[in-house]
Amino acid sequence: MSQPQLPPAVARHTDIRSLRDSKEPRSAVEMAAIVAFYLNEIAPEGERRQAIGTADLDKYFKQAGFKLPKAQNMTLVNALSAGYFDRVGQGQYRLNPVGYNLVVHNLPARTGDAGGGTRAKKRTSSTKKTVASKKASIPRKAVAKKARAAKPAAKKPVATPSKAPALTKPSGR
Repeated sequence: MSQPQLPPAVARHTDIRSLRDSKEPRSAVEMAAIVAFYLNEIAPEGERRQAIGTADLDKYFKQAGFKLPKAQNMTLVNALSAGYFDRVGQGQYRLNPVGYNLVVHNLPARTGDAGGGTRAKKRTSSTKKTVASKKASIPRKAVAKKARAAKPAAKKPVATPSKAPALTKPSGR
């Protein structure tokens, strides 16, 4: 059985530290995906495994020189929530295709990198599109107030005295 071909940018790494250095993870979740990828694809035959747990994170975060997260037990849960892992057992997680693509194709996440992912720029107030309408220049509260004023007011029922007969005390007949 032949192993799948890894992209040259990933295939040249033989240890977790060099892989971390080239992928530049920005969070513990990204680093967890790198650890899972390393253990599944790059690690020596004796160390390879499909699923990882918190003990693996502890060992390989230290080997890679990556800061240990405060809530290490939550790192894999957060990576699962982010869509990078599938749960395979109690405390065991497997890198899924989304996580694989993150490591191989989208890290490091800087624009202009060959093979790196590209991110859309966040809009600032100077780059926001302007709408040429009167409503665009009016604050939201004023727009809502105008809308309420434009609607005809619903007629409130006027309280009228009741036409019901007055209750009187029965006389002592």
